[in-house]
Amino acid sequence: MNLINQKGVDISYAQDDIDLSKVKAAGYCWVMIRVGQGTRITDNWFATNVAKAEKLGMPWGVYLLTEATTTAAAQAEVSFADKLIKAQIAKGYKPTLPIAIDIEEAGFRDRDYNASTLTNTASVWVREMKKLGYYPMIYTGYYDIRDLISKDVVNSTDIWLAEWGRYPDYKEKNLGMWQFSDGDTDFVENRPIIPSVGVAVDKNICYKDYPTIIKSGGYNGFKKSDSTPTQKTEDTVTAEKVLSIARAEIGTKATAVKKCKYNTAFYGYEVSASWADWCAVFIWWIFNQAGAADLLFVKTAGCGVLGNAFYTRNKFKTSGFKPGDIVFFHWSDERSESVPITYSLDHVGIIEKVNSDGTVTTIEGNTGDSPYGEVMRRTRSLSVISGVARPDYGASSSGGDSEPTPTPYDGSAGIKEVQSWLNSNYGSGLSVDGVFGPLTNTALIRALQTVLNRQYGANLAVDGIFGSATKKSIRCLEICSQGDYTRVLQGFLICRGLDTGGFDGDFGYMTKSAVLTFQTTANIDADGIAGPETFYRLANG
Repeated sequence: MNLINQKGVDISYAQDDIDLSKVKAAGYCWVMIRVGQGTRITDNWFATNVAKAEKLGMPWGVYLLTEATTTAAAQAEVSFADKLIKAQIAKGYKPTLPIAIDIEEAGFRDRDYNASTLTNTASVWVREMKKLGYYPMIYTGYYDIRDLISKDVVNSTDIWLAEWGRYPDYKEKNLGMWQFSDGDTDFVENRPIIPSVGVAVDKNICYKDYPTIIKSGGYNGFKKSDSTPTQKTEDTVTAEKVLSIARAEIGTKATAVKKCKYNTAFYGYEVSASWADWCAVFIWWIFNQAGAADLLFVKTAGCGVLGNAFYTRNKFKTSGFKPGDIVFFHWSDERSESVPITYSLDHVGIIEKVNSDGTVTTIEGNTGDSPYGEVMRRTRSLSVISGVARPDYGASSSGGDSEPTPTPYDGSAGIKEVQSWLNSNYGSGLSVDGVFGPLTNTALIRALQTVLNRQYGANLAVDGIFGSATKKSIRCLEICSQGDYTRVLQGFLICRGLDTGGFDGDFGYMTKSAVLTFQTTANIDADGIAGPETFYRLANG
């Protein structure tokens, strides 16, 4: 499993006898395990947690809370951690995630928390762990990286960032993991604990495919022959190759939305008439034709979602445009120079040429006066450009320094999961074939009507027809909503080709992103809240 953009947790004695099987079932598929603190304390759950992770096939790594304020103490911590890790390797348990030093104020008993001490402690850890054959990492907060630890040390290894906000402020290429929740504070998913686990636990997201990097690089007890990395498309794809594919499409019109070849290729089935906007889909299509869809980080029909994927990786800029840049437009001329992408971008294309008169020549899908849009070459003023994103054309994927991307969302597998759930819980009698057709749509409406009756006493006829009575009975769903009602919403979204981050009945960040994408594509108010109009469009698309 590629870990790019996959969620995980970090655990210690604080979670006691945590049930990792429930963590994994909830969609958190990897784990960082505390080995101890300083050289005084071995985490009494370390070995047990490693065994749990191994049994469940969860990639795991290690972190040690440092107390070191001298070089000698830092070296002693390296030896302490090395001994405990080697005891696990001797059992055949090899960590496929990094070995991190946890730098936080609580670990410094003498309160010697300053630039010199932190830089030296981190430097010793990275240098000595590399000598021992491990893949090291630094865990700390954004301000320590920005103001205290020297840039040379920060740039010498991967960073595991602890920052509990909507987005990570640190966006450099060596950002390997982001801890977005401390178990109680969570601005991304807006829920303090993982449902069903029953204990507060830190949540994270991974930005590199560490198992492949570590195995192929021969780190953490592996030999270089243990795994052969998959050659990535970044090695050969150029901007000109992508542009040549785009040029060949100029003049292509969508004679009807259902017959738009880009939509059909993107969703994998005949799309409904509501999928009118296909500019972002066209961008995905040309990169996919070039064998480089993974350079886009996400598979989405939403301009803002695509822009945000680049923004959070520090690959979104508002100047220095080049041919091959993906260009984003906002018709009200609101540039995104100092604030995150807000999912309100209106259009996207690709730059073919930067002109001397201050304009750019672009190739765009779903543009022009054709009723259903066409692929056209346009000249655009810089005033309507919110910014551009630069894919990693020609970047190497070897050595763990590249930024590979997640496997595109498998829509058919998601639809099968929805169909199986409808059969088991609502007696729908569907063929579990991964194809979204009228029968599956009707079954989802019947499930929705059943849920509204049970939870809100709607007294609807469970007839599979989404009419005015059903629309009036809809209650709004948003971040933090949970249960079968949310699961029905996810079912509609998944069947429309959108990735909700799981079919789990939990309205988290990915489900909100899917709602926003659908709302934008359906040309309705994009607020991330699933209300009557959103459900109506989902059911009657």
